[in-house]
Amino acid sequence: MAWIAVLAMGLTLGLLGGGGGILTLPILVNLFGVKPSEATGGSLLVVGATSLLAVILELRSGRLDWRAITWVGFPAAIGSVSARKLLIPLVPAQVGPVSKDDATLLAFGLLMIIVAYRMFRPPHGEKKALTKAAMIASGIGVGLLGGLLGAGGGFLIVPLLTLGLGLEMPRAVPTSLAIISTQSLAAAGSDFNRPYPWAMLGSVVGISLLGMVMGLMLRPKIKAANLKTAFAYLIVIVAIFTFYKVGVNHFAPPTSLAQ
Repeated sequence: MAWIAVLAMGLTLGLLGGGGGILTLPILVNLFGVKPSEATGGSLLVVGATSLLAVILELRSGRLDWRAITWVGFPAAIGSVSARKLLIPLVPAQVGPVSKDDATLLAFGLLMIIVAYRMFRPPHGEKKALTKAAMIASGIGVGLLGGLLGAGGGFLIVPLLTLGLGLEMPRAVPTSLAIISTQSLAAAGSDFNRPYPWAMLGSVVGISLLGMVMGLMLRPKIKAANLKTAFAYLIVIVAIFTFYKVGVNHFAPPTSLAQ
């Protein structure tokens, strides 16, 4: 079951240009038993490495938008590293009535609900081109959020590219993957001194890469609208399970709480 979920994560990332990070952290926590405080960094490594493969495969396609990668991707990398190095150490071991680990899961569950809501809503409004300053600010914001929660931010980046920069989906998806790989690997690289379960993460990366290749092959054959709706439902299910997990941790004996 765990490896099927990892394969599905890579498949989703290849199909939609996002969604890997929002699934990877719950997969690592709930199916592999990794603490949420460690799973955020591991999630960034898995999503960053998987996205990088897609970028390499897309280099000759001409679909990468280097303007967006420059003005959004590199600021996102700065934001994600800043979150890992500066913000995460400031989070106390106990956040109100819950532990740091459970607070991470709650924040992630709320993010999943917000993302699902935005995915269910039909697109509306005219596309407006963002200025360079707005792109930089958006990139930093995506990076901070991704670094804190271990998410690549694809479902924030794809709308930014399509609505803010006017990119069509065939260009927005690979460009999103390039931005995800840039900011995720930068954040993961800043955490290399942590005692992560490297052997397990290596296996997860390998299976997710297989899923990514499958997603890239299937992407031209499936309607994006159908994929978007199905994934929105999946996010809701994962969010509900995440909230349930926090409830169990909070009311059960605190053996799994962060020290």
